[in-house]
Formats: sequence, C-alpha cells, structure tokens
Amino acid sequence: AHTDLLAESTDVAPGMSYTSVGRKAVTMNVSDIASKGAKPLTLLFSWGVSRGMRLSDIAAVSKGMDMAAKQYGTHVTGGDTGEAEELLLAGVALGLVEEEKLMRRSGARPGDMLSVTGLFGLTGIAYKILLERLKAPTAIRGRALKSVYEPRARLGEGLALAASGAATACMDCSDGLARSLHWLSKMSRVGFTLTKPPIDRDAEQ
Repeated sequence: AHTDLLAESTDVAPGMSYTSVGRKAVTMNVSDIASKGAKPLTLLFSWGVSRGMRLSDIAAVSKGMDMAAKQYGTHVTGGDTGEAEELLLAGVALGLVEEEKLMRRSGARPGDMLSVTGLFGLTGIAYKILLERLKAPTAIRGRALKSVYEPRARLGEGLALAASGAATACMDCSDGLARSLHWLSKMSRVGFTLTKPPIDRDAEQ
C-alpha cells in the first residue's frame, strides 16, 4: 500500500494541462508500487477542489487519471471530494506481490552494482526553462518539458526485476538520484561510490 499527494502549488508545472495533472497523480502513486515489484490492483483518490476550478477542469483531471490507470492496467475505484484552497489529489495505490519477491529499500550489500531504469537531468532542465526562463535548443526543450508533463512509471521494469530476483534493494527515484541514494544508504546501511553518474546526454550538453 502506498500513498502520495499531488499539490497544485508544488507539483504542477507552469503550462501543465489538467489532463496531464490527472495522469501525473496516478503515475506518482503507481511508480512507488512498481519499485516494490508489485502489480497495481486499484487506486483511490481524495480530491481537494478549489472554488476557481470549472467543471470542465475537473473532468479533464478525471480523464487524465483514467488514461493513466488504464495504461498501467488498473482503475481508480473510489475516493472522496472536498473544498480546498488549491487542487489537492491524495492518492492511495494498492498492489500485490509475492512476499519473497518484494523489493525493499533495505537489502543492498557491499559489492552490489547500482543500476537505474532511466537517465537523470532532463527534469532539472525543464524547471530551469519554466521557472527561470532559461533558453534551450528546441529539441532539448521538447524532451525536457515532456519529462515533466508526461512522467512515466517503470512498471514493466519493476515487475521484471522482482520476477528475476536480481535486485537486492530498490526504490522510486523520481525525487532525484541524491535523495534516493540517501534513503537506500540509510535503510541498507551501506555507502555508494558513483563512477559513472547516469546523466542524459542532452542534460550534459
């Protein structure tokens, strides 16, 4: 069981559509379930809706949730609604995994290889573009903004890793590599040495 909160003021990037907001809320919750090697069974969402939202905005959020849930083979089956100062989407994801295949944050051992399922850096570029108005080449700008507007949960990879038994520890790293390594280090009581940080080529450029 996992819960994750999307708050409009901190989690919605400038220019993000309400449909994308709904997709992101689902993806955030599925991503943590996926990092445990679990298959999502269902999602519940409690909504805090601001007075400024139109019915069409609410419908767009709901549509985005439904699209993402179907993408990950699950459904949003309930929740609650209330009034709030800003849009809040508090999700609960329930998933299923055999106990011996559950990938925890603890379990990493000295000598293990640190691996990731994606590259880092594009999200940071996107926020530089959106919040600091920095310029970037068109192709890089498009990829960076897509990483923020259309995040993806690595569900297939998580299920495959759990089935293989190859991972000694695992966690979602959407909050960044440094923070993820901090928690893996704390939970597994090991340190990490990075010899080749997994940075996207466009981010390096």
